Amino acid sequence: MSSRILVLVIASDSPAHYVEMQNVWRESVKRQMKMFRVTDENRFQVTNGIDNAHRFRVTNGIDNAHRFDTWFIKAKPERLWIGDIANDGPLSDIIEFDNDAMTIYVKGEETYIPGILHKTIEAIRALGRSFDYIWRTNLSSVLDYQGLLDYVDSCDISYGGYVGTSVDGYKFASGAGFLMSRCAVDYLIENESLLMMDVIDDVAIGKLLEPRFKLIHIERCWVDDGSCVDGHYVFGESVFHFRCETYKHERTVQFMNAVLRHICEMRSK
Repeated sequence: MSSRILVLVIASDSPAHYVEMQNVWRESVKRQMKMFRVTDENRFQVTNGIDNAHRFRVTNGIDNAHRFDTWFIKAKPERLWIGDIANDGPLSDIIEFDNDAMTIYVKGEETYIPGILHKTIEAIRALGRSFDYIWRTNLSSVLDYQGLLDYVDSCDISYGGYVGTSVDGYKFASGAGFLMSRCAVDYLIENESLLMMDVIDDVAIGKLLEPRFKLIHIERCWVDDGSCVDGHYVFGESVFHFRCETYKHERTVQFMNAVLRHICEMRSK
């Protein structure tokens, strides 16, 4: 089975270290896509009128690259809206695509609640129903793309992630990284009106999806100050999601780069 996966990364350009995290993500996509070998002649596809081929032409030896499409999701205030002048996707009064920046812009203000949920829903509405799975994640996470492919190709899952419990007792998949199948995505969009817009995005989505779909726990590796032992990083095994956690954000970028090196070394063996 050759599932196609849309990777959506919640992002913004402020504070400044968020831009550095985006650069790590871009480097991660570039390096990991380069590691795939060519086996599929039809490796580039058009999604909603957007030719994604040029996004991987910089790589040499692409195999499963066509199975992924990775985008940052950012808000853009209406006063800065450009619309069709610089839009790389279909005309819309809500969404702008910038292929070079690997970014989907959603009209609105950057807010925690309900901004992250709003950005997520609009990006899914624009692209998500053309994919078999969506992996929604955040800037301070690093994704092992091959590990995610192996996971979705080997199990039956509709909704999953690192499971948490809300203050009112609801189970949900952490917003740092959660997986939704096409059927869960369809249900989410078709029942958008039932989403609670006054709670954080992962809890709101969990309250809608968990009663309908079995919530599967997906283990992740926490990377923090305790991950470096005697000058060497120690990472969890059999995981594809690495959550880099620190209150010193320059250290977060350092952790992310260390994880990326680990993934590339592991996958090049």
